[in-house]
Amino acid sequence: MNNTSANHDHTPAASDLYDWDRNAPTYAALAGTPDDATYQQFQAVLWESLGDVRGRDILDVGCGHGWLSATLADAGANIIGIDGAQQLLAHARAAHPQIPFIMYDLMVGLPPLYRAFDRIVANMVVMDVSDISPLFTAIWQSLKPDGRFIFTLPHPCFFNYKMDRDSRTGQRYRRVTGYLQPEVWRITSFGGITTIIAASPTTSTISARTGWQ
Repeated sequence: MNNTSANHDHTPAASDLYDWDRNAPTYAALAGTPDDATYQQFQAVLWESLGDVRGRDILDVGCGHGWLSATLADAGANIIGIDGAQQLLAHARAAHPQIPFIMYDLMVGLPPLYRAFDRIVANMVVMDVSDISPLFTAIWQSLKPDGRFIFTLPHPCFFNYKMDRDSRTGQRYRRVTGYLQPEVWRITSFGGITTIIAASPTTSTISARTGWQ
């Protein structure tokens, strides 16, 4: 499959995608590199969850500039990447022309793919989707019966809350308030991306929003 035959482009409705496009060079220069501290923390458990990917059909949801798609392809997977940011996909297609990349707004789910997947991975993506219901429902419908959906996201305690110090003991800690309430944070490190954080999506939360059990 080549990039042209996989081109189910869908006009993105979310304004955040324009921020991702604007900051694509900055993001592509860091994410997936040895300087990417977030990936270094997730790497072991991510690959343990993926298992042996040789010959597996895998969908990389929110693939960005394609670094994880390329890593999975190198490991032997049959990979398709999908993202809503045009400029990030331009980086992906230029760097990895052998991989099919699809442009589609994840806020509305997934495009018609006419196939099922052994693995669907969303690495550091779902916290940027304000309503996960359409996307998670589409992912559920796109998995093979024994397939796995693997996603990572930052814990809000360690993502945006500042360190504080107990005046009595001197112990440092992070004060987390409103843990179960959704918040919108403007992240300045990549030029102002809006991220939706609502604690850790528990099994009950995902089930209530998507119907998954």
